[in-house]
Amino acid sequence: MQRILTAIGQFVRSSLVVIALVGLLSLSSLIISQASYAGDANVPNFRADQANPSKAEKQSVEKREQAYNNATKVAKDSSALEQEYEKNLESYQEHQPNSGIIKGAKQLIEKVTGND
Repeated sequence: MQRILTAIGQFVRSSLVVIALVGLLSLSSLIISQASYAGDANVPNFRADQANPSKAEKQSVEKREQAYNNATKVAKDSSALEQEYEKNLESYQEHQPNSGIIKGAKQLIEKVTGND
């Protein structure tokens, strides 16, 4: 009789341990999944944004398309490509200071080699 009661006691204890572990797993899954629910309210609906683009977005898209079309036209003709490169180089040099590290290195090389 005592063996039976001991076996029943062990069974109840092991059942309680299993139930407690399942409960902890369920609780941890709820805590972890809450983080994924938190971001849903802040994520904009992509299709809704595309359906109703603002005026600035429309202008931005048009500018990008125009720039792309210009670039493809220039890329087809090698002389136009060279002219576009020269124009971009001049524009770059206007916006950049003349006394850069590369310019200084070029001057130093010219000074060392004697090509003044």
